[in-house]
Amino acid sequence: MTPKSFAIVNLVLLAATSPWPFIMGSNTTIGGLPVWAIFTFVASAVYAVIISICLAHYWDKWAK
Repeated sequence: MTPKSFAIVNLVLLAATSPWPFIMGSNTTIGGLPVWAIFTFVASAVYAVIISICLAHYWDKWAK
């Protein structure tokens, strides 16, 4: 993975964490939280894991 492709993946994943699909959504809740809030929390956690794995794997390669 090149730094440019990493930046593209980063932007796509970051955009995916936004609750855009739920703007016109229903008032459904799970455990007292709106579905969009749960989606955003889970997507942010997945984003953090993917970015940390990519950085851990490619950090030394990109430094050279």
